[in-house]
Amino acid sequence: MAHPQRQKVANALAGIGAPLPSGRPPIQNPDGSISTERTVTLETPTGFANVPSIQGGAELPVDLVEMLYRYGLVNDVGTAPTVDQAETMAVNRSQALGKMYGTH
Repeated sequence: MAHPQRQKVANALAGIGAPLPSGRPPIQNPDGSISTERTVTLETPTGFANVPSIQGGAELPVDLVEMLYRYGLVNDVGTAPTVDQAETMAVNRSQALGKMYGTH
């Protein structure tokens, strides 16, 4: 039997889930809502980057997201000079996506 985390990553990278109009597969939240994007904020040489942690309909662990980002396999959705600015940017983006697609 495959390691659960390894299987989760394999499923994510295989593109599981039915895409929404945004093109992103959703994941179910505990409260019944769905999310098409969650990000982690990573420190970079030039500031802080918001990098999507949902890939292929599954939320990846932060260390894997960071590795994929460092190797150029996933792109950030915004950067800022400070962590506070990056986190504010992420909240604003989440609210905008929620209004656009009825998700968060």
